[in-house]
Amino acid sequence: ADKLALFSAANQSFPHDGLGLWLGEHASLSHFGVLGYALSTSQNVGEAIKSGFKYLRLNGPIFSVKLIVDADHAVIQIENTLEVGDLLPFCNEYFLSSILSLFQELTGDALAIKALSFPYAEPSYAKLYDERFQCPVTFGHTACELRFDASVLSQTLTTHDAATLKRYLTSCQSIVETLDSEHLLTNQIKTIFYQTAGNFPNIEQLAEEFGCSSRTLRRELVTHNSSYQML
Repeated sequence: ADKLALFSAANQSFPHDGLGLWLGEHASLSHFGVLGYALSTSQNVGEAIKSGFKYLRLNGPIFSVKLIVDADHAVIQIENTLEVGDLLPFCNEYFLSSILSLFQELTGDALAIKALSFPYAEPSYAKLYDERFQCPVTFGHTACELRFDASVLSQTLTTHDAATLKRYLTSCQSIVETLDSEHLLTNQIKTIFYQTAGNFPNIEQLAEEFGCSSRTLRRELVTHNSSYQML
């Protein structure tokens, strides 16, 4: 809900054609916390995509995303899981434009897209889609699909590190588990720690995050049989 509110405010405050496309051009792996590091240390493009989609909920997903692969082609298929209304073009533009930026950062190459389809009418600024994606683009489909050569999935990443990848994926899984747990306060703090590994905020900084004093936060943690040091 916060993400959609932010997107809506951005659209209203900066009303110009293809805002999502432009923002996606500036996406970086560092924007995605521990998940971004997991992608960069993956063995190849295919493994990075699988990890990214598996832990997509860490980035507040608006879509349901899946990878479909046959002998020659790979397809990233996106379906709406929320009613986003007029924000649909912006959300699709931002997500897919970001994929291009992340692919470039991971591999050093531009992703050669075979075809791209969108589930809404052609916008007045469709030429910006052609410029950004450099492929045939069509509109008015039932789902959003990005199609590319399946051989891209086996492209190895020079930043691959098996031990580091394992550690990051463990952190991703831990965050998912804490988000699912009933002890919300302690797990919110754990999630903050996972996302700031090596540079943990002190108790005063944490209290500021929760809008209370450090004394109040310590007292609240006691009610959960926990403490800052334990966490």
